[in-house]
Amino acid sequence: MVAENRKLRTSDPDYKDDLVLYESVSSMLETAGKRPRYWYKYCARKDANTGYPLEALFQILISQKLSEEVVLKLLRLLRLGVSSCSSLDASAKDRKRIVKARAEDYAVSLQGDEEAVPISFVLNTATLKKFIYHFLLEWNISAIRSEAQEALKAIWNRLRTENAQDLVAMMTCCCHMLPIAPEYGQRASEFLTLIQWLFAPD
Repeated sequence: MVAENRKLRTSDPDYKDDLVLYESVSSMLETAGKRPRYWYKYCARKDANTGYPLEALFQILISQKLSEEVVLKLLRLLRLGVSSCSSLDASAKDRKRIVKARAEDYAVSLQGDEEAVPISFVLNTATLKKFIYHFLLEWNISAIRSEAQEALKAIWNRLRTENAQDLVAMMTCCCHMLPIAPEYGQRASEFLTLIQWLFAPD
């Protein structure tokens, strides 16, 4: 249970707020997992009241102090919103194939849609560096780092069908993080593996 995993008192107000957030995000992820195409299309368009869902997810992740359980689920929501993977439990090989196929499908299905979300929001240098630094280098939880890598791969595959210039910008930003990577041991090795994948994703 969440209460056992987090080892927090049930009388703690912060814990109660966190539990409500956890349950809400869990419900969203369950729905997105069952209806990935609906979630995919919802994230593809600008909402009149809340703006771009993907951008909101990204900003929440990099600007808020959240529990690891909530972060993991938000990263999965971000990935589903970008790639519309048919299964959150797909193998790494199948997920790679699905991500690429869905990225191409996304470009076709949203062709001519003026409200389609610009995935290039992630290429703001400061934002992307903060995401990489926080989720790929600082986090001690391997599941968090793994899910963050999958989110970046999904974004990369989307960019391959949308904008070559933004693709280069993302690669350049990742490479600029390399000088500090050796400070993080095993996490640096994982990050270098990701960089290698970006150079040759096929």
